[in-house]
Amino acid sequence: ATPASGNANLFERLRVPALSAEARATLERDLPAILAELRHACDTGNATLLQRRAHHLRSTALLAADATVAELCRRLEHAAAAGQNAGIAATIAALDHHAAAHTA
Repeated sequence: ATPASGNANLFERLRVPALSAEARATLERDLPAILAELRHACDTGNATLLQRRAHHLRSTALLAADATVAELCRRLEHAAAAGQNAGIAATIAALDHHAAAHTA
């Protein structure tokens, strides 16, 4: 197992239904603001903020059992660390698309 999948497995074992429900509510409530922060960090080239916010969002997504957001955030963290601007923009667009599809 890769470290990322190991973390997902750990979160799966630790998941408590009440905590998962709270994490889902938090994710739903905070996702639009976090996506705005990610877009701003991308536009201004702030890789540190991108990594921090993506990591925070990934943790919440894992607790909320949203594997898609968790994986996209993992990709975003790695793209930001590597300075892959095209990867950053594409991943933020994918997060936007996922959020729009799940809030419509």
